[in-house]
Amino acid sequence: MYQWNKDPENEQKTKFDSIITGVCIAGAMTGAICCEPFIKKGKMNIMLAMNALLCVSIAVCMVNSIVVICIGRFFWGITFGVFSVVCAKYNNEICPIEYKGPFGALSQLMCTFGIIIPSTMALAIPSPPDNDLYCEDPIPEGVATTDCWYIHNFWRIIWLVPVLVAIIHTLLLLCCYRHETPVYLRVQNNEQELLRVMKMYYHETEIRARLAALSANEESTNVVGPSPGYYETFFDSNINRSAWVGVGLASF
Repeated sequence: MYQWNKDPENEQKTKFDSIITGVCIAGAMTGAICCEPFIKKGKMNIMLAMNALLCVSIAVCMVNSIVVICIGRFFWGITFGVFSVVCAKYNNEICPIEYKGPFGALSQLMCTFGIIIPSTMALAIPSPPDNDLYCEDPIPEGVATTDCWYIHNFWRIIWLVPVLVAIIHTLLLLCCYRHETPVYLRVQNNEQELLRVMKMYYHETEIRARLAALSANEESTNVVGPSPGYYETFFDSNINRSAWVGVGLASF
């Protein structure tokens, strides 16, 4: 990436950094807003699809071109946004009621931990003593080869870390957690699969009570009505003011 930095004052590099970050955030916002209709097709299927899209997006980002990287980062950001919605709903629907609080907090904690990892890995990149030399391609003779490798290529290693996470996540979904949530199965009227999943998480003496609680929650939802979508949330005159104020405060 240092090949892009030809300006002594680092203005060009700062501009590219801002563009890459902004494109990724725009993708995350797009994914979070637009994923709602796809949740009805099953959260497990969405997570598997997003893991595949994440790996493809990262592969695209390995090309050292600002345009290509921006394209890859946009779709990479889409996976972030979708995961932030789908994984939270998956945890909420599959966790026992008494554990929803701790698991919800743990999810946010691990998101923060994930942000720390690339920032910490970036500490391994040395500061070049002479930007002009390090930005030349090929690298001139006499310039430290180890430092050159870190400066020119280590960013790829940092961006490849999510691929490892996506592979582990996919294997867990396919091998250990190959099922939808009880809430989704109840909505789909798949009673046989629902019973199988409940037996995986609860003792047989608990299943009847847990199913009753699930039914009670479904009935209360039917009484209140379906959950409002993003359009209703932000444009319904009854709640739009609170929604916009909440989003504004959360931005800081």
